[in-house]
Amino acid sequence: GEARITVRLRDGRSLQQACSHAKGWPARPASWQDLCGKFEDCAAGVLDAGRVREAVDMVGRLETLGSVRELVAVLTPGPEPR
Repeated sequence: GEARITVRLRDGRSLQQACSHAKGWPARPASWQDLCGKFEDCAAGVLDAGRVREAVDMVGRLETLGSVRELVAVLTPGPEPR
């Protein structure tokens, strides 16, 4: 999991940076806010904002959901779940 980037400037200089552990790997775990932001970015093209927020809320309290079907209904594109 190492990433390297080199940028060559017009004046001929090169700037380099390397990251051995991207955020989200065990050595550099992602925060809850990082995970929510990533999900929101990915889900925005499929779900409306209300469903995205509701899904994040449900995952945050997954242990207390009556049934995972509630979450699946919110994550399924289409008409509002009943």
